Amino acid sequence: MTMDASIKPSIYPQEGYCPVDYGQLWYRYYQTKSSKTDPITLIILHGGPGCPSDYLFELASLNCHFNVLFYDQIGCGRSTQNVTSEALNVEQFSKDLQQLIEHLDLDRFVLLGQSFGGFLALQHQKNQAAKAEKLILASPLVCTKDWQQDAELLISQLKPNDQDALSQSTDSAAYQQAEANFYQRYFCKLEPWPTLLISTMNNLSTKVYETMWGPNEFTSTGNLRNADCTDVLAQLSCPVLFICGSEDEARPSTLQKYVNLCKEGYLEVLIDGTHSVHLEQPLEFMDKVTEFIKQS
Repeated sequence: MTMDASIKPSIYPQEGYCPVDYGQLWYRYYQTKSSKTDPITLIILHGGPGCPSDYLFELASLNCHFNVLFYDQIGCGRSTQNVTSEALNVEQFSKDLQQLIEHLDLDRFVLLGQSFGGFLALQHQKNQAAKAEKLILASPLVCTKDWQQDAELLISQLKPNDQDALSQSTDSAAYQQAEANFYQRYFCKLEPWPTLLISTMNNLSTKVYETMWGPNEFTSTGNLRNADCTDVLAQLSCPVLFICGSEDEARPSTLQKYVNLCKEGYLEVLIDGTHSVHLEQPLEFMDKVTEFIKQS
């Protein structure tokens, strides 16, 4: 199957709010016009943590095959932002996701988690009674220790002056330039960055990001600093697709290690893609996702 570049979501989406423990989740729900009588819903889990879902909106084109649901996690975007730190942990986020599933009365669903959203997908599959039929983990965080080791390796491949700068104060001009160079190589190589990605980055919740992750991409001091879902992988009974770019922050060799822990795991690596491979190679990315969901 090759997705036509002209394909757009087939109907205007339903938008609303779902009450959760610490406020309300904003959601956007595209119900498909597919001929299937019981279409599955693809739930998109954004990363960050604290990045609104805008940068993933192009995946709404998958609505030609499935229902597609986006939402902003609590503390960011169009969901309730003024929340206490008690709301900002992955266990609560998993509970919020379950409340959204129940609010929309979703019986059949697949979780697609990008970056931190991948960790959230695994946490939900571990903790909640309602299980996804399949998981798609796009450039996912699975284990913070692995993520930081990979970041150190990728930094070591930068130019020596950038490596030196990243050991300096984060306020320095040299640090900020080196960080920009890292992002250009491993986070998103498109120039300029797409409007939806810029919108997400401009609206990143620093409170959520710093509380859960830390001060920057390379340093985890938040409540995810010891996060590890590798034990969940072997317990999964559903098929799992890992997908990433060959130049991704989530390194393919690390993801292959996770695939090997799954009963039914698969890895797709899109050549020359980065952490934003879904924006760089959208048709190829959506083809892989569609083929995986449609597999019996």
